[in-house]
Amino acid sequence: MANYIYVSGSNYFNEEDLNKMIELLEQGETIRVGIACIGHTRNNTEQENYKRALIERYGDKLEIKQSSGAYSYDYEYKLRKED
Repeated sequence: MANYIYVSGSNYFNEEDLNKMIELLEQGETIRVGIACIGHTRNNTEQENYKRALIERYGDKLEIKQSSGAYSYDYEYKLRKED
């Protein structure tokens, strides 16, 4: 069983999907972003767009774990617990 929630990033960076990611992260969830496209270049580009936006919002509070593939990859995100 997965320990994360899959969130669609559509096939391009957009505010609606980003806001859903933010909402889930702020609820304490761990998320992974999926890009609906054919081709690793587009996937990797959009993965980086979402990663950059989440880092801009959360900075060091954001934990990122990369899942590598042969040609494409995705990230798992969660917020660090505050002491």
